[in-house]
Amino acid sequence: MQTEQTFYRAVEEDYTDVLFETLNSRSQVDSKHSFISSIFGVQGTGKSYGAISICKTLDPNFSVDNIFFDYNDLIYKKNMLKPGMAVLVDEQSESFGIDSNRVNIILTALKEQLRKKSIHFVFCAPVLKSEAVSSMYIFETMFLDYETNESYMAYKTRDLLTLGFVRIPHPMSEKIGLSQEFMDAYEAKKDEHLEILTGNKQYDEVEERVQNIMKTDLFQAAEKVYVARMGYIPMSMIFQIINKLFPEFKSSIIVGELAQRIKLNKELSGEWEMSGVVKKKKPDK
Repeated sequence: MQTEQTFYRAVEEDYTDVLFETLNSRSQVDSKHSFISSIFGVQGTGKSYGAISICKTLDPNFSVDNIFFDYNDLIYKKNMLKPGMAVLVDEQSESFGIDSNRVNIILTALKEQLRKKSIHFVFCAPVLKSEAVSSMYIFETMFLDYETNESYMAYKTRDLLTLGFVRIPHPMSEKIGLSQEFMDAYEAKKDEHLEILTGNKQYDEVEERVQNIMKTDLFQAAEKVYVARMGYIPMSMIFQIINKLFPEFKSSIIVGELAQRIKLNKELSGEWEMSGVVKKKKPDK
C-alpha cells in the first residue's frame, strides 16, 4: 500500500537530470560537499544496483572494497577512507545487528564524520530506518523497468514527502560503465555475508578480534602484572589496552564491546577472578 501511494504521488515530476547534475557536481575533485543518502524498498526493485550506480557516479574509483554488509566492518575501516570516496552499506536483512537502535545511533554519528571528511555515503536497506533523518537525500524504490534496465525511485524529503521520481540506470549500463567482473565480485561478497547471516558459515568477527587482542604482547604483559596482583585486569586498563592497539576505535562503542567480551571469556574460563566479588573470610579457628 505504501509503495502504491508513493507511486501515484511520484509520477508527475522527473528529478533524474537534477539528481545526476548534483552527483556529477559532488564528484569533482575540488568539491567539499558529500552526498549522504538512504535508499529503501522491497526486494527486486533495483535498490542495491541503484545504490551502486549512484556511488560509481560520485566516485569514479568506486570499488567492491567500499561496499559493506556489516556496520562493524565499516567502523573498523573508516580511517582508511579518503575525501571523495563513496561508501555503500548494503543491508540485506530487516534486522541489522543485534541492537537496531544502537546501530542507528552509530550510523548517524558515522555519517556526520564522513560528511566532515567529504566522503559520500549511501545506506541501503529493505525498510526505512530512523537513521534516514540524518540523510540529505532519501529514495524509495518503486519498480524495475526491465526494458530500459532502470530502477524507478521516489525522491523524498526528510519528512518523507514525495517530490517526484528519479531513474537510476543499471551499474553495467553505458552511463555508469561498471564491468561484469565488478558485479560478480559484488554478488560473491554479498553471498558470503548472507551465509554468515543465515548461520551456514560460523563466523564471529568480534570474537576473532578479541582472540587477537588477547594474544598481543601488550595484553599478556598487563595480564601477568594485574592477575598476579588482583586476579583480573580492571576494565579501565582493558579499555586503555584496546585504545593503544587500535587508536582508530577510540571513543567508539566497539571498544566497550571488545572489553566486555574479553572480560566474559576470561571469567568463564576461570583464568580471572570475577571483579567486584567480595570473598568471604574463612572463620577463625
